[in-house]
Amino acid sequence: MTALIFAIEAFFFNSFNYAIIGVYLAMEATRYLFKYSKMKERKELFFGIISGIVGFLVIVGYFFVSFK
Repeated sequence: MTALIFAIEAFFFNSFNYAIIGVYLAMEATRYLFKYSKMKERKELFFGIISGIVGFLVIVGYFFVSFK
């Protein structure tokens, strides 16, 4: 769903809103970390940490670009 919103916005407005991607990655990081807390699989921890870091970097980049 997030990819669809991102594509529609890019098509109609000729711009990219990276905040959508940042929020999606934050939700994915939360999901992976919750699964890790229940199942104790290291791959869930790895994906949760990577998703969280990339989501944080995307949001920070969005704020630097948007609010010059």
